[in-house]
Amino acid sequence: MTYFIFLPLKYGNFSLLIYMGSMKKKHIKYQVKSGLTILEVLVVTIIIGILTAGSLFILSRMGTHLLVTDTAVTFKQDVALARQLTYEKNRPHIIRCFPDSTPQLWWIVCEDSTGYFTHFRRDTLHRSIRFGVGDDIPLSATGPQGGSIPSDGVSFPGNELTIMPRIGVPNTGTVYFSDGNETRAVLVTRTGTARVMRYANGNWQ
Repeated sequence: MTYFIFLPLKYGNFSLLIYMGSMKKKHIKYQVKSGLTILEVLVVTIIIGILTAGSLFILSRMGTHLLVTDTAVTFKQDVALARQLTYEKNRPHIIRCFPDSTPQLWWIVCEDSTGYFTHFRRDTLHRSIRFGVGDDIPLSATGPQGGSIPSDGVSFPGNELTIMPRIGVPNTGTVYFSDGNETRAVLVTRTGTARVMRYANGNWQ
């Protein structure tokens, strides 16, 4: 008697039936006695390969998702730091964004006692993250403040967020970060507080 061997596989919404060959009944009895067969090893190898590929795909998507959020949170923390330094030193502080540089980055710049601005802290974007919006933002979408979304992802005049003593932020705005798929926006209010937001159901939340 001849047995036809098929391997049923299912991954997500996809189902697959793989024909592995045929074997005589006497061969099956013999191979069971002698331990793992070549066919069994092949089946295990295929299953491990599929599971590994699926895991790598899921982990890669999760990794970029975390990077987008982490970048936005880091920018928010730097806004809080610049605001604190502004009030402690009673001098203006600026966050300068460089969406056209390679790599993309931003600086916290502070005014010293002589009136010159010096670089205080630098943060560089991960190579998978950029200023701007991703595919999750429709072309018709507006920013959290209702205005248009700039192509370079920074809505502050001259790409600079300025925090002034006793005044706060003269020109409020939003900075956008994306990995190409997901987007996070950091809205900075007139008081110098920052809020991380995402676009869902047609609104920034």
